[in-house]
Amino acid sequence: MTRLTTLDILSDIIGWSYFFVWSISFYPQVFLNWKRKSVRGLSIDFLFYNLLGFFCYSIFNLALYFNKGIRDEYHSRHPLSENNLVRINDVVFSIHGFFISLFILLQTCVYKKSENQKISSFAASFVWLTLMGSALVLSTIHYGGANWLDFIYYLSFIQFIVCFIKYLPQVWLNYKRKSTQGWSIQYIIWDLSGGILSIIQLLLDAYIEGDWSGIQGVS
Repeated sequence: MTRLTTLDILSDIIGWSYFFVWSISFYPQVFLNWKRKSVRGLSIDFLFYNLLGFFCYSIFNLALYFNKGIRDEYHSRHPLSENNLVRINDVVFSIHGFFISLFILLQTCVYKKSENQKISSFAASFVWLTLMGSALVLSTIHYGGANWLDFIYYLSFIQFIVCFIKYLPQVWLNYKRKSTQGWSIQYIIWDLSGGILSIIQLLLDAYIEGDWSGIQGVS
């Protein structure tokens, strides 16, 4: 019992550590944009992907943490888990991440940018397809073909895809310009550190619960 209590405390420490590290990661870019009064060198596609990802992540966390009906559905699919893998630090971070991502995107409307610095047709199509997919899943819920947990899992799947592709436009832009000017390296360092801590907490929570299905995606 003492061992589990110690692990729970450790999980909380890691969770709040990644919350602070990841939350801090946004501000070097905000400051850089403000200091330069320019967003040149910053990928608009990346900003839209990031905003979409945090929107999905926020809904996912809010639903699993606060909605009893969705939590009951989760426990029926994962009976070995006494708790879901969403903590209050996940909820606070995802909401903060959404609003600060929105703020950075709004900076592109205020500060100087290149003439061709706009969202690409691919990124715009991805966002619209995501919204259409959301409408499709919601319609199947309405007609009884799915439940709310399926919608939450759909959002988590979108967020998962976004995590893999969101940096690619920035990488490509840096390559084309042969420069990283306008892109904060501190953002990457803090973001990477927060991601590592987040994965550690997720694995530790699964170990504490003795249930890895939430990570493996087994329903």
